[in-house]
Amino acid sequence: MDFESILRESLIFHLRNKPKNQKRMNSLESKFYKALAPLLMISIILNCVPIGLQKPIKRINHYYIYQKFLQILWGLIVYISIVLGAYHEYFLWTGVLPIVQLPFYLSEIVLYLLHVLQIMIVSYFGRKTFIYLLESIVDFDDKLKQLKIHLHYNDLRKFLRNHLFLNFAFFVCATTLGYIQRSTTFLGFLSINSSYTLPNVIIQTSLIQYYALTYVINKRMQLLYQLIDQLLKQSPKKLVFNVQQKLRFLRGLYSDIDEYTKHLNETFSISILLYFMSSYAIEWAETEFIWMAYAIVEICVQFARVFLLLHYNQGVQNQKKRATVLFTSFRYVNERLEPTIGRFITQLSADPRNHIICGIIPLKMNVMMAMFVMVSTLFIFLVQYDITYEALINAGIKHEHIKL
Repeated sequence: MDFESILRESLIFHLRNKPKNQKRMNSLESKFYKALAPLLMISIILNCVPIGLQKPIKRINHYYIYQKFLQILWGLIVYISIVLGAYHEYFLWTGVLPIVQLPFYLSEIVLYLLHVLQIMIVSYFGRKTFIYLLESIVDFDDKLKQLKIHLHYNDLRKFLRNHLFLNFAFFVCATTLGYIQRSTTFLGFLSINSSYTLPNVIIQTSLIQYYALTYVINKRMQLLYQLIDQLLKQSPKKLVFNVQQKLRFLRGLYSDIDEYTKHLNETFSISILLYFMSSYAIEWAETEFIWMAYAIVEICVQFARVFLLLHYNQGVQNQKKRATVLFTSFRYVNERLEPTIGRFITQLSADPRNHIICGIIPLKMNVMMAMFVMVSTLFIFLVQYDITYEALINAGIKHEHIKL
């Protein structure tokens, strides 16, 4: 049989199975978007994703211009309320906070405003990026479905339910503390919640999107590991050619998921950088009960975010290490498989955590601790400066009093 006849038969087979493949693709897409529906709806309300993204791409209606106008209008309302609340809070505490705390308080406000603005801008101009991030998962799952892998999104639903519950718990705690502190004035209650609670809820919702997609990557890599494990245990000495073909296909899937991970990290890199900067800029020195309660909530939230960011990225890297160890144990079983396995191991050696933040800062614990030490050093310097300044002022006043 010549090449043309083979090509003709493969084309006929593809055309016959095209409706079936399309039906399978639509089913996966519907299930995936249904699992993401709660997160996407909340993200739309908070201006974290484009309006209309809660539906599969093929089902988005044609009122695209009205959706964009509505998103701009709603985004302006939300952002202006945050700016007004931050303005009111800063000038309220300017005369109360010590001099050493003012730079940290101001930097916290500015970073919140920049971070929320960045999230809203990306959600408006990044429609194609969000579509790519969602549709790529569906395409990848369709390839896994062709390998007779049973896919469901129950674990993703549970994952999102837990994270959205934690986000709601933070909202309730922060709102309750705001009410206790500012129960005398409704304007004060609105200002503290619009300047602190609302930005944190928006930022956390945006991070949940990153957590969810990283979680999906981790789960898909677990499935790929299981496929490789099954393949290498099926007598590679007898079926060398078939094993090579399947390994090349799996290597292509790993390449797809590596490219997706890189694109995901690039999309959220600025947001992650702003988040870490705002986390390290927070300093509280008040001893009142209400401020201690705020500090406890803030510390819990910030540590949870740092831990989850590092944990999910480390999980992806751990899956690659597992696959590398598995390949290493089978590398010398068959000489004909050795080149294929060697190239696979080389591909798996790339660390997705490198150059994740704006292409400069790798998302690793030692880098995070270095940033923390840098900010702590700055805080200690400002404390020493404040103590020295007050001592000189008091000495000058005492000297003037002695002269009189």
